[in-house]
Amino acid sequence: MQHLNRRQIYEWMAYAKLFPFGDDRADYRTALQTFFMRAAWLEGDPGEPADYMPKFDNAGPKTAAQLIVDEILESL
Repeated sequence: MQHLNRRQIYEWMAYAKLFPFGDDRADYRTALQTFFMRAAWLEGDPGEPADYMPKFDNAGPKTAAQLIVDEILESL
């Protein structure tokens, strides 16, 4: 099959949110490296390594697609 319908795309999005693809620790390793470089090179409190993690879920108001994905995740 060359195409996915809308429902299949939402199902894959929900699955990827529950079981992420790829290396889950790459963001944490990069944040940890940034934290240590910041602590070594600059004065002052560097904060916590979690402060350097990307925050994808807090980007602003949810779109209609995000609300649909949330409904799918709640139904699982």
